[in-house]
Amino acid sequence: MTFGSQCAGFFPILDPMKKLFAGLLVLSSFVSVGQRVHFQSGTYVLTTQKESIATADADEKEAQNMYRVVAFDRVLTDAEKGAWQKAGWELVGYLPDRAYLLRGIPGRVKAAAEPQAVAWSRLSAEMKLTQLLSNGNVPDYVEVRDRWEVLFLLADTRSALRFEQQLSGSSVAQVVRIETDEPQVVRVQVIPQALRALAAHPAVQFVQQKEAPAEPENNVGRKNHRTNAIQNEYTGGRAYDGTGVVVGHGDDGDIGPHVDFTGRILANYSNASQGNHGDHVAGTILGGGNKDPRGRGNAPGADLVYYSYPGNLTQVDNHYGLHAVRVTNSSYSDGCNAGYTMNTRTMDQDIRQNKKLMHVFSAGNNGTANCNYGAGAGWGNITGGHKQGKNIIAVANLDGNDAIAASSSRGPAHDGRIKPEVAALGTNVFSTIENHSYASFTGTSMACPGTAGTLATLYHAYRSTHIGQDPDGGLVKAIVMNTADDLGNAGPDFLYGYGRVNALRAARAIEQNRFMIDSLGAGQTDTLNLTVPANTKELRVLVYWTDPEALANAGRALVNNLNFRLVRDGQFWLPWVLNPNKNVASLNAAAVRAVDSLNNVEQVTLADPLAGPYKILVNGFNVPQGPQKYYVVYEFVPDYVELTYPMGGEAVVPGSNESIRWDASAGTTPFTLEWSSNGGASWSFAGTAPAAARSANWSVPTTPREICGCALFAERNRTKPMPPSKTSRCPRR
Repeated sequence: MTFGSQCAGFFPILDPMKKLFAGLLVLSSFVSVGQRVHFQSGTYVLTTQKESIATADADEKEAQNMYRVVAFDRVLTDAEKGAWQKAGWELVGYLPDRAYLLRGIPGRVKAAAEPQAVAWSRLSAEMKLTQLLSNGNVPDYVEVRDRWEVLFLLADTRSALRFEQQLSGSSVAQVVRIETDEPQVVRVQVIPQALRALAAHPAVQFVQQKEAPAEPENNVGRKNHRTNAIQNEYTGGRAYDGTGVVVGHGDDGDIGPHVDFTGRILANYSNASQGNHGDHVAGTILGGGNKDPRGRGNAPGADLVYYSYPGNLTQVDNHYGLHAVRVTNSSYSDGCNAGYTMNTRTMDQDIRQNKKLMHVFSAGNNGTANCNYGAGAGWGNITGGHKQGKNIIAVANLDGNDAIAASSSRGPAHDGRIKPEVAALGTNVFSTIENHSYASFTGTSMACPGTAGTLATLYHAYRSTHIGQDPDGGLVKAIVMNTADDLGNAGPDFLYGYGRVNALRAARAIEQNRFMIDSLGAGQTDTLNLTVPANTKELRVLVYWTDPEALANAGRALVNNLNFRLVRDGQFWLPWVLNPNKNVASLNAAAVRAVDSLNNVEQVTLADPLAGPYKILVNGFNVPQGPQKYYVVYEFVPDYVELTYPMGGEAVVPGSNESIRWDASAGTTPFTLEWSSNGGASWSFAGTAPAAARSANWSVPTTPREICGCALFAERNRTKPMPPSKTSRCPRR
């Protein structure tokens, strides 16, 4: 028998495999004008076929399965989908542009009368492959001696069992196992030259390289993330410490003992300890700072369900209800620029099905690596498939001065989408290690739990202000992105995402209900009204939607494409869009106003906007799986300077250096820092800071004295002392 190889041509291999695999490799060669369909392995042009779409060949009849890629001149309505379902077809998923993957059983399907397909094709072997498998550029961990270890996604459990049986005794492919948690997935070690012949089996939908071995990604977050500013020590201040919010944390085996989280581990599903990585991450999320206050985590009131990674991800469907897990933390990699894998699809599906959930991932520590995005080293090196998802959060690593760490992985995602979503402190993070000790670690492993802990405090804020209800995970993600402090290029970029998380701004957005929730279908347009107050320095409006999971085969992950614009008096503003072209200049370029067709998040910002009424127009440009729920979040940034550390009640050590932090609107005037020990009656110079800075080092006076947060402030162009009541919420003493 013969097997085909796109690279090596045809060659004979003696093999006892059943006739079903013989001669199945026929690569589609669409050359005439037709409709483009984007797969991971490339773009194909479908043309009109002479035979009926329902005609099955001999191999499909034997396999009792047939896949069809069917293109239309528009996105199908629910009624039109129903017509194809009545004709016996299962709509497996959407493929860009205006195409669907259909599955049927030979003899039980027919072509639907309406709407008629523009073009169609059988699902070829090449269409089923990831980009890495298609071009043969697989990572080392995929290679097992002379074979590749790959995952085959079959049509159903019965097809997977038959596939396993048909490979029994093969000399070119050996089944490792059928995945117990995904019984439609068969793990196979195959000679590379035989891969396409196996992929051509009519019951195979998708083939991907095996996942990379899980690796922990470690190489003074509370102040950086402003969680300290929503956990005030003074009477009447905010107290959002994550109380009652459950975080699902998967890591390197058992954690503790440690006094900082004793009594707050609700359940432990881990194996034996493999080191301190999990201990450090846990403390960064929710350490109590009981032994050393410097080691206090971002959500010191939250609870933990702990797992050996990736149990926090594989068990989330059960534990979302059983333990009320609302945020997960995964500071692990599973490859580099792995594309939209079966894992990715599951992550997106998790959040769509469990609406109050949010997965948080480290972006990775491959910032200088070349992971074959196409622009060389330093771009497109997000570590993993699961963190390539549309509905999750991937976090970049900042140092204490808000600069991106050289090791922090950069975007874009494999298909050009914005990654990472946000950034957080991950450099020299002081947190717990086993046996009641502490240490400083560096990496996106530390930025990730800082963000997960911050999310726990925001869930707490929402419960506290919305009669105990949980927010949608997508709403919290939207608020976090829109209230982040912009870093790097203006607008989103592929290094910092939307900027450094800012819990104080996010909590205020929740308290003041600065969001709207609606839904729309294909072709519909919603008009939402917004009134901008006077003296607004910057307006931010962000539209976000939890997008349906994509087919793993799809070349672009976006399924539902919404477009929005901000309008006032006939003038309109489009969202900021990045250029994902595979060259350094494009990826380094600042965002421009344009129509976005890649991302499920779009943001418009305006500097010094006119006060008064605006309209937000949201259009369902392409909604194959609707109606689509979406979130509009907005931020009115005033012309202000606000101290965020110290806030009041903090203890500082005489003679030490403290990092003072503040929030402020954009401006060009440098800051002046002064401090007072007598409630503002007199002031001492503490230094200056550039206009773009939001932090500065302060040498604490050596003589012990009470210095309240209200009596230490930064401001622009000060001409006279500011009264204490204007510098912070700290009470008079």
